Amino acid sequence: MRVKVVLQCTETGDRNYITTKNKRNNLFVALMRFFNKIIKSLNNLLHRLSHHLFLLS
Repeated sequence: MRVKVVLQCTETGDRNYITTKNKRNNLFVALMRFFNKIIKSLNNLLHRLSHHLFLLS
């Protein structure tokens, strides 16, 4: 029997994806996926930090 599962981001708590899983075979599902919002914010942060470090040197 397949049931619907809502996937929630561990960092932001957003529930963005829906999938199905086999209730009999898989009691627990944990998937890893990189969330675009987090990657973009990290890239922005790294870019700003590298710019500041360049100005200090």
